[in-house]
Amino acid sequence: MTSPSGACSPPAGAEQLQAAFLLILPRIQTHARVWSRHLACPGLKDDFVAEAVALAWRSFLRLAQRGRDASQFASALASLVVGRSAPAAAWPASSAPGT
Repeated sequence: MTSPSGACSPPAGAEQLQAAFLLILPRIQTHARVWSRHLACPGLKDDFVAEAVALAWRSFLRLAQRGRDASQFASALASLVVGRSAPAAAWPASSAPGT
């Protein structure tokens, strides 16, 4: 469907998914900030949080396609995506995974 301005409007389901994701977004951002507190550069911290949010959105959509409501396990989702978004160079040598 197109709006009067000619732009395509998202399907109603997409708006519901976005609204549900926005409810858990603060938890994901907080989790990412806690994990990135050891980074000295504010830019790296912001990049880390942004990447975690992007991965969370992608996972949220994939879970929705499978009929699962990721908002029911927001903390687990946050932990999963923060672990995936952690760049190896950002870890202090003493706490790097696998060492």
